[in-house]
Amino acid sequence: MIVRFVLFVLASCLPLGAGIASTSQDRDATLSDERRASDAVEVAERQKILVMIEQAPNRLRPGSSYSSGYGSAQTKAARERLGRTIAKEYGFEFVELWPMPLIGLDCFIMKFTEQYSATEAAEMVEQHPSVEWAEPMDVYETLATASSDDPLTTLSPAAEAWNLKRVHSSWTGRNVTVAVIDTQVDTEHPDLKGRVKVSRNFAPQSPMRPEYHGTEVAGIIAANARNGIGIAGVAPGARLMALRACWQRAGSRSSACTSLNLARAMNYAIERGAKVINLSLGGPPNRLLTRLINTASARGIAVVAAYDPERPKGGFPASHPGVIAVSQMGVSTAKGYVAPGMDIPTTRPGGGFHFVSGSSYSAAHVSGLLALRYERGRGREAQWRSLVRTASNSREIDISATFE
Repeated sequence: MIVRFVLFVLASCLPLGAGIASTSQDRDATLSDERRASDAVEVAERQKILVMIEQAPNRLRPGSSYSSGYGSAQTKAARERLGRTIAKEYGFEFVELWPMPLIGLDCFIMKFTEQYSATEAAEMVEQHPSVEWAEPMDVYETLATASSDDPLTTLSPAAEAWNLKRVHSSWTGRNVTVAVIDTQVDTEHPDLKGRVKVSRNFAPQSPMRPEYHGTEVAGIIAANARNGIGIAGVAPGARLMALRACWQRAGSRSSACTSLNLARAMNYAIERGAKVINLSLGGPPNRLLTRLINTASARGIAVVAAYDPERPKGGFPASHPGVIAVSQMGVSTAKGYVAPGMDIPTTRPGGGFHFVSGSSYSAAHVSGLLALRYERGRGREAQWRSLVRTASNSREIDISATFE
């Protein structure tokens, strides 16, 4: 144990990458440019609204009308014309059509003029007879706190508390797909090699490099076991969908996501067979995301979200009835579970390791446990999405009873 701890501390001190050192002035200038670019992206995303139109059955709209022959170029052009017409009517800019056959909607992204707020713009467009509803572009934030600078007396609180070594002797989450909807995961990290089955970017900007939060969450869920380095994830045999819907703010460890990016990533995860969707983030209630969560639940997919004690009912999506909410141990909550979330060792971009804290990482622990549960039941167990609590009035998880 002592040897492993020393190796971990040495690894955590490794630089993020090699290269020629720049001057302090050059680094400051680069950081300033990146921060301005990041801020500009967030401002631009907040100046958009999402306009929803129900897709009518083909039999009701024959010929070249709005929804007939959904995939044809002719009807796609007709749908885009409708979106452009609606945008023009209100003096807005048509940006894009995003079709969502999964939930029977077409989503039109429109940019509104500065004379309106996002709420005012959405309320205006919602009055159009063709529009089902319209909503502002909501922004969500990942739920992490600063990394600990002090060495820990144990490497992984969950490893001992949950007796993961014993659990892994029977189940590792082998071939269970977990969607990590987050910032860019470092797919080249040695402890994540072979764990990421697909990596997609749904955020409004391309990442210049792997980002912290997504890499940290991915490591807790599925870092490789028994490879002689770093850590072992809760479900080291799971397969990850690394779906970038959030971006790391320049010059900061905080990250942000828009409701549109999250919706696109969730739609992708549902359509491609994820068994668990991890959302280590929180923000305001959102109608589009609610519909996608309900669709996921109806298909037997577990949706796990971090509980935000600073928001009413833990924030959204944790507050939604179909979501498994997870709080950091020591935080009072009336819903879901509590899991380790303080001084957790995990992967960081560039091949190193460090310690993290926050309910983001508590949620990641439970996503890993659910991958183990799914493998244990081979998908046939009716209650695989439930974990056994230590007592009826407790939010702590009884691992022995869960995997007996």
